[in-house]
Amino acid sequence: MRRSLKTRHLSMIALGGSIGTGFLIASGSAIATAGPGGALVVYALMGIMVYFLMTSLGEMATFSPTTGSFVTYSADYVDPAFGFAMGWNYWLNWTITITVDAVSCGVVMNFWFPHLPSWIFSSVVFVLIALINWLSVKSYGETEYWLSFIKVVTIGFFLVAGMSFQGTELVGITAGESADPRHAVPKAIHSTFWRILLFYLLSIFVMACILPYTDKNLLSSSVKDVSMSPLTIVFERAGLAAAASVMNAVIFTALLSAANSGLYASTRMLYTQAKEGFAWKIFGYVNKRGIPIYAMVGTMVISLAVFATQFLGKEAYNYLINASGLSGFIAWLGIAVAHYRFRRAYVKQGRKLSDLKYKAALLPFGPIFAFILCLIAVGGQNLGAFAKLDWENILITYMSVPLFVILYIYYKVKYKTKLIPLTEVDLEAHRD
Repeated sequence: MRRSLKTRHLSMIALGGSIGTGFLIASGSAIATAGPGGALVVYALMGIMVYFLMTSLGEMATFSPTTGSFVTYSADYVDPAFGFAMGWNYWLNWTITITVDAVSCGVVMNFWFPHLPSWIFSSVVFVLIALINWLSVKSYGETEYWLSFIKVVTIGFFLVAGMSFQGTELVGITAGESADPRHAVPKAIHSTFWRILLFYLLSIFVMACILPYTDKNLLSSSVKDVSMSPLTIVFERAGLAAAASVMNAVIFTALLSAANSGLYASTRMLYTQAKEGFAWKIFGYVNKRGIPIYAMVGTMVISLAVFATQFLGKEAYNYLINASGLSGFIAWLGIAVAHYRFRRAYVKQGRKLSDLKYKAALLPFGPIFAFILCLIAVGGQNLGAFAKLDWENILITYMSVPLFVILYIYYKVKYKTKLIPLTEVDLEAHRD
């Protein structure tokens, strides 16, 4: 692996990874559903939770900068079975997300070229992100920097909550290929959090001031509804005649960025699974340019297979998409658990906190608060289905939870693993 990513790359990757269609389109739904004040409260709570999670990840990433990030930490500090389940859960999440973003890119391009099949544009996106990730880690970092920059500039012109912030954990994965992780990661985490909170809260505040929350258009949350995006409406009221076209271009940029990051993250996660002994060894091979090439090819094959299911049957495609629905929150839960165990093991083994290059905020409150809020977010994803006892809807919404449990139990039973005692946690296992 090559440590080619600079501090500016890490900062923009973490920031840009959190600005996707969840904010560009679906933020209006948060305002319409919870009201202006409610939306601000929810975004603020999510921002605080993300802050604690990012500082937790930052402490572990500066102590032991590894491409496996929180998956490696879960295996080292908690239980190998926990790391196994976390790794496959996160890989599945991003592998499917690549397909979703590529398909959405095709839909967005139909805004300008309605007579061409959307799959043509989706295929071009697959080729493009494969080429970017095949060249070098620096090409990925540089591409992601400028794609994220476009999104940030768009948000800066006017100064659904949980999903909007997901992607910030990417900075932990990039730590393994950062030129100076012990300085770059803390800097990226601190600057990214405040910028995200500033962008999100100010943007929601401005949208709430300009747009009536009773407007039914705000409930739109599909990339097909670019003309109803809250940002599009705001720009139109500011006098920008081509607002829909501008926002469509920005949304395409956001989707391309997400697909690009998805291939990077899932490739590194499959590579990590191989290095940890959780996947075939061939996926741990790295070529001369520092790219886990077989892990990338394997990930692309699965993403393309998911892409093909939409032509075979819409139901199969939708079920695969829903299988990764809550995977992001599960990853966040894993970060909180791993960090709580890391800090307890660190103290239990008689190490000095003053030796840590970066310390997370408000221990042990931070990870505990984040863990509880994540659990609430997972449980509250579809309360309406529970109220109606709509079991099919419940299964579709929460499918990723039993998948994680099955993976965890499978590994635990097969290899008879146990929770690692704090005194036996190997804190030096993956340090430089």
